[in-house]
Amino acid sequence: MEDFNKEDKSKQEEFKEQEPQNDFGDTIKRVAMTAIGGVADAAEAIAKGVQSAANKENIDRLAQKGENAVKQVKDFSESAAKQVLDFGSDTVNKIKKAWDESKAVDAAQESVKSLEDDIMASLK
Repeated sequence: MEDFNKEDKSKQEEFKEQEPQNDFGDTIKRVAMTAIGGVADAAEAIAKGVQSAANKENIDRLAQKGENAVKQVKDFSESAAKQVLDFGSDTVNKIKKAWDESKAVDAAQESVKSLEDDIMASLK
């Protein structure tokens, strides 16, 4: 890769030494060579990044980081599932209680109505 960059740099120097030409084809060629040089620089940077990440310490560190991330997601998922189940259970219990209380209110209203009817009947 280093040889390619040396060759690319020598081509760039050749372009600098040439007199600017107004020919459209040469301009397009120069733009294309500039783009290729940019891609070559990017490829070199990526290769260096991969080389530095590929050592044993980095692999071990990244593997541990991945395991920790998976554990955190798992713990969060379990916690969230428990919270949802608890919320659902609490909601069902509240609905049952409200239902039972409404039945008690209905029963009390029926008792009051019955007493009222008895009182009215005794007054007649």
